[in-house]
Amino acid sequence: MPRIARNNLGASFFHIMVQGINKSYIFNDANDKNKYISILKEYTVETNVQLIAYCIMDNHAHMLLYTNKINDMSKFMHLVDTKYSNYYNTTNNRVGYVFRDRYKSEPIYEEKYLLNCINYIHMNPVKAGSVKSAEEYRYSSCSQYMHNIGISKSKVLYETLKITDYRETLKNTKNNKYFMDVDIDKTEKIMFLTQEYQKEKGKSLESIINTKKITKDLILFLHDENNVKYIDIARAFEISKTKIFNIKK
Repeated sequence: MPRIARNNLGASFFHIMVQGINKSYIFNDANDKNKYISILKEYTVETNVQLIAYCIMDNHAHMLLYTNKINDMSKFMHLVDTKYSNYYNTTNNRVGYVFRDRYKSEPIYEEKYLLNCINYIHMNPVKAGSVKSAEEYRYSSCSQYMHNIGISKSKVLYETLKITDYRETLKNTKNNKYFMDVDIDKTEKIMFLTQEYQKEKGKSLESIINTKKITKDLILFLHDENNVKYIDIARAFEISKTKIFNIKK
């Protein structure tokens, strides 16, 4: 009997990003990056939060977390960032904030976005030019996924996706290039995606707006493939939500 896809995961999986104050480097070397990873793993034991994927860059870090209670996630992030801030300030003989504002979070409501998110997180060092292959980067969970060990064997991830070997699955994940940073402005995200759509279709924005068939495809691309809400699409293009639904018909 085929598995029934879970289209709505509820508020369980979260894409998290933390960034250095003033976008400065806060993970300066291997010791810093390994320290943050060890702290992440330490507090999964004390809280009801599971670490599903991660990537620690020089001035920011991405994580995919799982929890049934959003308060547990807040507690987890507070414990992690407080402990790392104390370590960083002590190590560098400094005082003051280490992280920029509060962490950014984006819920993953549909399972089709989970693999996109994992792939996006692992591709960060490749996009930054740090490595040629995501698996080469030592401060992410990518190698665990490529060798089917460690956190890639998460029970909750298996129960959600029913995947036992991620190697080809992640390589073939579609649209991960469109998975945006969690701190990007909604309109900026839509404009970025629209530009990528234009490049893919070889169409101008004017022709897209004036051609119902193309506009419908764009709306489906934004909403169905990239999880953009209809209300945000309406605001970005300064059209009514009703017009969007009429175009979709």
